[in-house]
Amino acid sequence: MASLNPAPRLRVREIEFYEWPYTLRLPFRFGVITVTHGRQIVARARIELDDGRSGWGVAAEALGAKWFDKDPAISDDDNLDQLRLALEIAAAGGHHLLMIGSPGAGKSMLAARLPSILPPL
Repeated sequence: MASLNPAPRLRVREIEFYEWPYTLRLPFRFGVITVTHGRQIVARARIELDDGRSGWGVAAEALGAKWFDKDPAISDDDNLDQLRLALEIAAAGGHHLLMIGSPGAGKSMLAARLPSILPPL
């Protein structure tokens, strides 16, 4: 069996977040809500490898309020604030993000879209 090369070590040097509204052309039913509009977040990160090379990466995803926490008692605005805070804490450096939730909560979606801003696990 061939051995795998280890993943390169990297450091996150800069992170910028941008956010703006969007409107869907058609309604989208997702779990407890029907989505017609929302907010999109874009994370732009500059990473540096151990050999000194650096580069920018970009990831974008819709901030689907009920994708993060499906509790109907929490407003969409409160839910979006929780999601923004979790991303900022994880991106701040030296922190890890553990995502727990039922299937469809958005854990895999967030992990797939924002890997460049998470510290090595």
